[in-house]
Amino acid sequence: HASLFCDAHNGPVIKAGYDAMLQRLADIDPSSSAALAKMSRCLPFVSDDPPLGQVEVEEFAALLHSAFPGALPEPDSLQGRAVLTAKRLGSALASAWGEDWPGE
Repeated sequence: HASLFCDAHNGPVIKAGYDAMLQRLADIDPSSSAALAKMSRCLPFVSDDPPLGQVEVEEFAALLHSAFPGALPEPDSLQGRAVLTAKRLGSALASAWGEDWPGE
């Protein structure tokens, strides 16, 4: 499986290129296009912005503690941003791959 990380700046271009590549390949060889589409995905944008809402704040604190025991629950810290990004990337992977997501 290959996941293409699409950031806020380059993501729209990467996604458009990916979609055009799949379409062009489908015009030439539909089975190859289907195989490539099955094994690759463009991920939705993932941010390390501070947590939004109470549920995410609580999940953030638990994840931060499990990854960095004793760290202060500061979303703007390097550890906090890393935990937020990892959590959100996991959600983006699960969303992009749907039933094909192999999990952790």
